[in-house]
Amino acid sequence: MMVTLKSLRNALMLTAGALGLSLSANATPLSDYNLILLGDLNSNSIHVYDSTFIGGNFNGNGWSEFGSRLPKNSTEVALEVAGNLSGPGVHIQAGYLNYGGNNNLGNINCNGQGLGGGACVQGGVDLSDKAADLANQLYSDALWFSSLAANGDLFTNGNNKNLRYTGDDDIAVFNLDGASLFSQNSNWSLDAGSAQTVIINVSGTSIINAGGVNMNNGFQALANGSSIGASNILWNFYEATDINFGSMRVNGSVLAPYAAVTMYNDFDGALAARSYTGQGQVHNFLFNWTPPKVEVPEPSSLLLLMMGLGLVGLARLRRR
Repeated sequence: MMVTLKSLRNALMLTAGALGLSLSANATPLSDYNLILLGDLNSNSIHVYDSTFIGGNFNGNGWSEFGSRLPKNSTEVALEVAGNLSGPGVHIQAGYLNYGGNNNLGNINCNGQGLGGGACVQGGVDLSDKAADLANQLYSDALWFSSLAANGDLFTNGNNKNLRYTGDDDIAVFNLDGASLFSQNSNWSLDAGSAQTVIINVSGTSIINAGGVNMNNGFQALANGSSIGASNILWNFYEATDINFGSMRVNGSVLAPYAAVTMYNDFDGALAARSYTGQGQVHNFLFNWTPPKVEVPEPSSLLLLMMGLGLVGLARLRRR
């Protein structure tokens, strides 16, 4: 029997429900990193304002820039690459560069305070455990966010589409399909009502911008008279394997851990994906919301669940 992503998601949700668990643990990595890739970064030129983690290789066809909004005296690692470095060069504007593979860059400019002359660079760093931990966290987060019940509505008038929340919760959740999101010549707006955080779960495996997609007012929502900005919006592409944003500018963080992302504009928010191809800027609007913690089950609860699943399986075998 083939296990699909959907069946795995449903099984995990069923198990969590039986134990009364949340499927997310601690703060999402999108609150700490501006860009996380589980695989490769293939870019003509990219500018990431805050910290970046690349679980594969960095392949640059032009100069790229990392850590420009970190303090000049920062001791943080602006760029971590588990694999190899290649391309003409990178600017590390503050902080450090750590990598685990081979360095085939033409040049590395260390511009942090007291880090001239290549002092910001450290090679031979084993980042495999961190890459595995980040992958597990991102998969879990995508699953958990997708399990949230939608409480917002989509109103459509021709090409004009409005995501609207009228409840009194702090968080608004919307469900969309990728084809609707990227339908040609569509105009999107957001009305979050009383909510201070917006989660937009987007279904679909291959999602391509057909062109002419417009985010009205930069997709900034008014909530109780104040603006909800990029740090309070999360787009969760929980089952996508390919996303082509084209030249559309994205407001809010993007969680797409299974997806090869193509982009030729800017992200106003953090991005987590399998890989990234293209160019643009990733601005430092980290996701500003912490999911509830997991309630770890008692060993007896886990044992009872396993016994129950075993009895269900036995009953099915007997019926056969």
